[in-house]
Amino acid sequence: MLKDKKLLTIFQDHKVNIKEYSDYFNDILSIKKIIGDQNCIIEVNGDILIKNYIGCFSTKRISIQVIPKIYDEELLNSPNEIKKSLNLVYKLLEWSDYFSFVKFNASRIISNTDSFLEIIISLFIDEFLIIHGRNNYREYRDIESEEIFLKGKILFNKSNDYNPTKSLRKFIQYDELSINNLINRIIKTTIFKLIGFTRKEYNIKKLRLGLLYLEEVDFINLNSGLFKKIYFNNINREYKPIIQFAEMFFSSHQFELKAGTNETLAFSIQLNLLFENFVLKVLQNIYVGKYEVAYQKKRYLAEDNLNNPKFQVKPDFMIVDTSKNTIMILDTKFKNPYPKTDKIGIKSSDIYQMCAYSICFNCNSIVLIYPVFKGCEKLENTCFNINIESKKLKINIVQIDLFVDDFDSICKNFKNQLENI
Repeated sequence: MLKDKKLLTIFQDHKVNIKEYSDYFNDILSIKKIIGDQNCIIEVNGDILIKNYIGCFSTKRISIQVIPKIYDEELLNSPNEIKKSLNLVYKLLEWSDYFSFVKFNASRIISNTDSFLEIIISLFIDEFLIIHGRNNYREYRDIESEEIFLKGKILFNKSNDYNPTKSLRKFIQYDELSINNLINRIIKTTIFKLIGFTRKEYNIKKLRLGLLYLEEVDFINLNSGLFKKIYFNNINREYKPIIQFAEMFFSSHQFELKAGTNETLAFSIQLNLLFENFVLKVLQNIYVGKYEVAYQKKRYLAEDNLNNPKFQVKPDFMIVDTSKNTIMILDTKFKNPYPKTDKIGIKSSDIYQMCAYSICFNCNSIVLIYPVFKGCEKLENTCFNINIESKKLKINIVQIDLFVDDFDSICKNFKNQLENI
């Protein structure tokens, strides 16, 4: 039975002391190289603060999972909060269609108590085993060899140059349907790498089964340019999801494998971006017909004295009518608007940003969208009224209860809130 490696759980945007993990300090430092010094702050007293990102980071010795802080109380590392936070992440991944290339079933995953990393590895190998079971992908490739029995075509010049005396043996060229192709080589190498990071027997068994299926396939040195060489057609299109999944392990945006003494496997998501993608799906469900949801429409706020545009603004969402008039501007913030235990909340800079949106897009109806946090009462009809010259700007604070398990119910409740502002 494999011994589980050390697991460290960190709540995003909340400090935790890691003095007891001093033996793993160099491993933990690898996070800074992946998400940047500004997003991973380690203080001299042993406190670590990870900002903006959630996800999992793993070396051969320790796994680190960074998850949202969804309870207002200071119950850091509470098993109940960790479980509920992970479940929330899984639901957001499904509802937002963040993994557009793979079926992410949160209800099936929620019952699993393993770490985020083990869940991601399991999703990858399960997807491969399903696809491989339906289609053992092979490609034709050109083969040149010296043979007695003829097949394909004879390479006369090569036969004469290299074998002038052995008349019975000829160099020939022929096509062979081979499993040893680029797609399978990428998958096999990815599977082999993942075995070094998982500690769960069920994952190891499935990964080794994948290696067994690809026994005749060579390994390959993975790099980002390699994935661009693959051309998908009707024959191999079924393998596109698993290749996209494999690419995530070696993409600087999602998964990253750092070579060196301590290889680090990292899956990092910008939490605000995940929440933003989820809200987009909700709005698209609500606004159909005579309204359209415009996503991150850009415009410049000012011009300099040479008429060059300056200060680009980009609200998350705009609701526009058939005449392209902006009816409402909405922006997402994954943080607690009125926390009990700290001073994060609604910042004056957030309000200034909303005022800039209003001026730039000539819209007086602004909505700031926040999630509901456990331990906090959901706010109703909260707004700020601002007078800008002769115009009256209304900034509404709206919260989405992500702890509701039904997506349609979330859409219905959110629609009611928007209609009542």
